[in-house]
Amino acid sequence: MTADRMDVTAVLLARLYRIGPDGTGYRRGLRALRRAVLAHAAREEREEFPALEKLGRTRRRMLGLEVKLAKELAPTRPHPRVNGELANRLAMPVLGPADRCRDLVRRWRTGA
Repeated sequence: MTADRMDVTAVLLARLYRIGPDGTGYRRGLRALRRAVLAHAAREEREEFPALEKLGRTRRRMLGLEVKLAKELAPTRPHPRVNGELANRLAMPVLGPADRCRDLVRRWRTGA
C-alpha cells in the first residue's frame, strides 16, 4: 500500500474508531473505507501478485513468515499520527504490545 493510501486508510479507521458504530457518519466512513480497501486490493492483484509469482517458492515462504510476524507485532487499533513505512516499522514494536496490553485490561474489566 502506498504511503498516501496508508494515510487515508489510517485516518478513516481512526475516524470510525472515534465515531463508533452508532455515531453520525459511521456508515459513510465505512463506505469510504470499503472503497479505499477495494482499490488497494485491485492494485495488489494487478501489480503485486504478478511480481510475487516470479519469486521462488522459498522466498515466498519467507515473505509469508515475515507477514505472520508483522501481524503478531502490529497494533490492534489505528494510530493516525504514525505515517509512512519507516514510522510504522519503528512504532510497531512499541504500539503493538501496548495495544495488546490495553485490550487485555479492557477484556479483564468487562469480563469478556
